[in-house]
Amino acid sequence: MGAEPPATHISKPTLYAQDLSLDVDISTLKQTFEEVLGTLAGIRISFLSKGKKRPLCRTARIDFVDITEAQKAFALANLRPIPNISPPQIIKLSISSNTLLPDPQGNPRLVKTSSHFTSAELYTLIRPFGDLAAVRVDSDLGATVQFWTEDDAKAAEVAVNNASSRLPKFALQAFDPRKLFCTNPLVLNICLDDSAYVIHKRGGRSKCYGFVSFSTTEEAAYAIRHHNQTNWLSKTIVVRYSELKTAIETQPEPNICRDESIPEPISPFLSDTPTCHNDDSTTSLNDPPTSHLKAESSQGLLTETLLKNIIYFNEQLAKATESHQLEIRSMKENMKMLERERDELKTVKVAAEKESEERAVRQQVEVDCLRAENKSSKERYEAMESQYTLLSNTFEAQCATMIGEKEDLQRQLEQVEHDRDDWRRNFEVSESRCKILELDRPLWNEVKRQKEKEKEEFQRAEEALKKEVKELERRLREMNEREKEWEKAKMKQQDEEAARKARDEEARKKREAELAEKARQTAWKAAAIAESERCRKRDMRYHCSLRIWDNRVALERFNLLITEFETLRFSESQPVMLANVPWPVLCPFFYDANQSLTFRAEDITWEAVEKFFAYVRRTYSVGQYNKLVERVHRLFHPDKWGSRRLLDTVQDTDLRKSLQSAGNIVAQAMTPIWRRSKDEV
Repeated sequence: MGAEPPATHISKPTLYAQDLSLDVDISTLKQTFEEVLGTLAGIRISFLSKGKKRPLCRTARIDFVDITEAQKAFALANLRPIPNISPPQIIKLSISSNTLLPDPQGNPRLVKTSSHFTSAELYTLIRPFGDLAAVRVDSDLGATVQFWTEDDAKAAEVAVNNASSRLPKFALQAFDPRKLFCTNPLVLNICLDDSAYVIHKRGGRSKCYGFVSFSTTEEAAYAIRHHNQTNWLSKTIVVRYSELKTAIETQPEPNICRDESIPEPISPFLSDTPTCHNDDSTTSLNDPPTSHLKAESSQGLLTETLLKNIIYFNEQLAKATESHQLEIRSMKENMKMLERERDELKTVKVAAEKESEERAVRQQVEVDCLRAENKSSKERYEAMESQYTLLSNTFEAQCATMIGEKEDLQRQLEQVEHDRDDWRRNFEVSESRCKILELDRPLWNEVKRQKEKEKEEFQRAEEALKKEVKELERRLREMNEREKEWEKAKMKQQDEEAARKARDEEARKKREAELAEKARQTAWKAAAIAESERCRKRDMRYHCSLRIWDNRVALERFNLLITEFETLRFSESQPVMLANVPWPVLCPFFYDANQSLTFRAEDITWEAVEKFFAYVRRTYSVGQYNKLVERVHRLFHPDKWGSRRLLDTVQDTDLRKSLQSAGNIVAQAMTPIWRRSKDEV
């Protein structure tokens, strides 16, 4: 085996992932490539800038070490779903930021091998035989590869056929991804598609298998996943891809007959000829009647056993036909009911949109009123602020005037005291002069009179001075009292202004808190409606006319929801609802005409949980049962719910209480079931 063939489309070690939503970041892309490649060594991921305007989608650039790694990443990761993104999104890889690569022209090939390979190992095994466009390994669909051209695919088949015996033994088989092979033609016509046709032998006898064509590969894959190895009227259905004829016939053709475990349909003929063969499909279509059938037709002998088998077959056919007609009528009634529900849903949607518009108008009016009130409060505050500034300036001017008057009175008082001291000195001088003049008696009386006169004048002046001092002291006290009153008035005004500001600030914060709470409640209600609609669309797959609700459907829905519940990160933008919790019960989850869930939290009881795990115990093996019990016991543990803060995402008090009560019931019911599973181990 030589070197790898050159790549015809990828010529640079750089790929581009286009049309990525804003929820996809670099860590999510790294996780995607790590899952398919097994390593991130040498991979660099960055987003391309598209100007200042925020785009609705983005393009990422992925640089690899060499072209070989880029080719491998394209074949393994292209058109794969990106993990942990809701709603689901696939990654579209190309060699430029604005164009996509053309679709591969070669038919896909099944890889037939007894060994188990991962996608990366399968790519490494088959890449030396041709340029690969896609490699997939699926538990239901098997291992498939697709080459860029049909010539590459045919050359790879020849190369694989002539490959060295040292390689793992495998073969490539072309198949039609839109055409399926089925072993039960009656079920094929009713359940899958009207384009099915049944293979018959000559003489009108069915070969017990047929083919059906679909419009898309997704519908064909869905049919394999949901109908292969299922039972219908005690018949096991085998559904797989229809294999195509190629130029290479050296490999043995796969066995297209039903498994021996599948019960054979009742034959209307007493013949030992097998109903299904492992021969080539072309040969099976042209097989001539057997010699035994010729002998019977020539002799014209019908035994009693033949008649009994024909009568029994006709009865079974009549019963099956009647049952299928009833189901067809039920399908038509369901279609009419779905159309009515669609019309009602449209009416409800229009009413909801109208109500949302009216609510938005009312909220806008409230916001305008609050803005007007805030504006008027601001104007009043500015007016009071200016008035306060004016009063403060007036008070400061009056205080300055009073301080000046006080200083003047102080100076006058000092002057009066100085004058009093002068009068006292003058009086003493007069006394001394009087003593000198006593020697002169005649003059003594005159001096005495003069002295008394001066004394009286001095007393009058002293009394006047005392009155003036008292008046000055009184005025000084009045000024001090007025100054204290002004200080008290100023402090009171400042306290009132501070209290008013505090009241206004508290009112503003209260209004903002109310608006924020209203917005939060509105956003939560919208998120709750969106999450309920997402759950309803997800559950519609279990409500079609072909899916009758039973324990198997309940277990299938539970397995889907438990994985989703463990991976989702619940928040107020995606709250926990009754419909997105994997309740371990067998009760049906239906929706009424108003698209409301008929299932209630009151349906979750201890007995319902025990019935669910009793059915699981009968269905699963011991190991699978113990793993599921351990997983559910850990999932519904109150500490687990508390650490994930699941109930904090629910704003509705009644819904929160019902979810908490139902979760506690499941946790309490799981404890003895978990202990019994541990004891059995």
